[in-house]
Amino acid sequence: MVKKLVGRYGLAQNLTPKEAVFIRSAAPTQSERSQFSWRYEAAWVLLWAPNYLEELGKPYTICDVPKAVTIMRDRTDEQFVADAKLRSLEQLLDEADLIYRYDWAVVDARLNQEPSCWT
Repeated sequence: MVKKLVGRYGLAQNLTPKEAVFIRSAAPTQSERSQFSWRYEAAWVLLWAPNYLEELGKPYTICDVPKAVTIMRDRTDEQFVADAKLRSLEQLLDEADLIYRYDWAVVDARLNQEPSCWT
């Protein structure tokens, strides 16, 4: 599925060398699969920014991977661009600020050996 999406959207030239090797691998290791599965979280944000998702939600659960794949799989590259409605700069910055605050709250709790806001 990933190879098909990369081909259909013409993304091969945008992959990092490690991503290209991973996609070509017939049997990636569990460690490689785990490492690259986190890229879905970045893709989730990239789907939120052009309004493909109503909200990001709190970052204490994994994103909805099947939904992310469906959004990409069910559109041509032309449809994807045409349907995108970029959020305002204010919305983008507010969400970035919120995520940084969540991150700091968790780091601060760890440094002070206190429960985090997610526990």
